Amino acid sequence: MPKSDKEYREQRAPRPPPAKRTREEDSPVEDAGMGGCRNFPVPRCFTVDRFFEKYPPEVFETERAAILDQEPEVRRQQHARDMAAMVRMVSSSLVLGDERETLVKQLDTARTKHERAKGRINQLELVVDDLREKQKHWGDQLDEHRKRGEDLDAARAEIERLNAVMAPGENEHKAAEGLTTRADLVKVIAQLSHDFVEGTEYAFENAVQQIKCLNPDVELVTRGMHVNGQVQDGQIVIPAGLADSDEEEDDAEAVFEEGHEDGQDDVNEQEDSLGNCIST
Repeated sequence: MPKSDKEYREQRAPRPPPAKRTREEDSPVEDAGMGGCRNFPVPRCFTVDRFFEKYPPEVFETERAAILDQEPEVRRQQHARDMAAMVRMVSSSLVLGDERETLVKQLDTARTKHERAKGRINQLELVVDDLREKQKHWGDQLDEHRKRGEDLDAARAEIERLNAVMAPGENEHKAAEGLTTRADLVKVIAQLSHDFVEGTEYAFENAVQQIKCLNPDVELVTRGMHVNGQVQDGQIVIPAGLADSDEEEDDAEAVFEEGHEDGQDDVNEQEDSLGNCIST
């Protein structure tokens, strides 16, 4: 009785060795026949020239037996799946190859955008530095403006104080109107003092001349008379505080001589008229 193909393959195919009991220390990778590798090593076809010529492919006996033991239909389905997987690999390689060019273009575009962004960042950093410098400058100007404002407020307060000090008081003499400085005040005081002394002397001399004019037949004694004299115990006495009034008067006249020449001329004319009256 002829044997079937299956029986014939079973007789020709080497039988796999009996399965060993797995010990706890044995690695499951070693049982799979991977030679101690935990991952599946891919052949080094890129770094080793003519790899498959130097290392021809070899199928394990167990794999050979498994292949020969497959039913034709199972083998056909397996080959169809393998061919589909191979076609998918080829299609994927072609698509990814085309996609690489697109990715390279996108990478170049991204790099260009990145360079533009870096340039924009540098520009913005310069703008920020400029704004910080301007902010510092504006801060200094603000401080200076505030200090000037404080100085202005202080000056206004001082002006108000001076205006209050220089404000005319009640019943103030007209001679004090318009005075703004101490020098002006001293000048007016000196002027008033000079005018007072001059008026007093004029009144004194005028009274003497009038008495002489009214008593032409009487020889009046005028020697020893003084505008500042006082009668004490039957004598004319000049107070100690007024003894130097003549010298002070001469100094005042020297200071104000330029502005009072016209007034002095009037006094001289009055004295001349009184002298003429006495002589007549």
